[in-house]
Amino acid sequence: MQKAISIEVICDIIFYSGISPNGDWLNDFLEIKYIDLLPDTKNNKVSLFNRWGDAVFEVENYNNRDRAFKGLNKNGNEVSTGVYFYKIEFNSGRKGESGYLTVRK
Repeated sequence: MQKAISIEVICDIIFYSGISPNGDWLNDFLEIKYIDLLPDTKNNKVSLFNRWGDAVFEVENYNNRDRAFKGLNKNGNEVSTGVYFYKIEFNSGRKGESGYLTVRK
């Protein structure tokens, strides 16, 4: 007789605080690990702001693939090297997150 095994995976999103979008396939985009896998983080809005508080990037349902920050602003132009601030909002009622991101070229 076989017994059923139940496995509960407990994890959270992981936000990497730096990117270097230079085309070398290393850190070319902002990876927010597990954001598209966890039930309470799938429906989200990710925004990035420059040091003056201007939104340079915004997308709903960030997924690290086609909905990801790759060093380009809302108009498709490259952002400058520097520090940016992020804000992540979740539609599930989960508390949002914020912090900083360094872009290096």
